[in-house]
Amino acid sequence: MTFIDKHRVLILLREYSYLISYLVELNLRVCNKQRVCNSSLLAKFDSEDGWKIDNFEGVTKVGKNRFLMVSDDNDSLFQKTLLVLFEITR
Repeated sequence: MTFIDKHRVLILLREYSYLISYLVELNLRVCNKQRVCNSSLLAKFDSEDGWKIDNFEGVTKVGKNRFLMVSDDNDSLFQKTLLVLFEITR
């Protein structure tokens, strides 16, 4: 989890049993009285789509609107350590 800016948080979630990771934006400015805030799905990373990962482990901000995600290889011959640099442009 890392801040996009002062009011938005970027959250990396995983569905452990299905080898899927999600990138979600949480907007802290748009919350109801129960403190449930607006969120939107930015990306879905599914091993069945060719990512060859079990999950992404971390995300960090490295510049204005630029972020880096990491997934390690878990000492597996079938996986590789992945670093994914991306930019949020909206």
